[in-house]
Amino acid sequence: MNAIPPLLDHLVLATPDLGTTVADFTRRTGVTPVPGGAHPGPGTRNHPIGLGGRSHLEIIGPDPEQPGPAGPRTFGADRPAPPS
Repeated sequence: MNAIPPLLDHLVLATPDLGTTVADFTRRTGVTPVPGGAHPGPGTRNHPIGLGGRSHLEIIGPDPEQPGPAGPRTFGADRPAPPS
């Protein structure tokens, strides 16, 4: 049984601290996400991780090199994470 549906494009993990989340993901999985692209306007940047085939996980968060957006960031990436 294939655990990833064949039509899945990507999953998103939004975070208010991209660097910390990427480092934590790397520590927990042993997989280092590669820097992806910046998103001018929303003020975000991403780090994608391939999941096989055309599917990927996108870790997205505020880009400190861009000004903040006029409204909330995509996927609520500027909200603090709930306590764990």
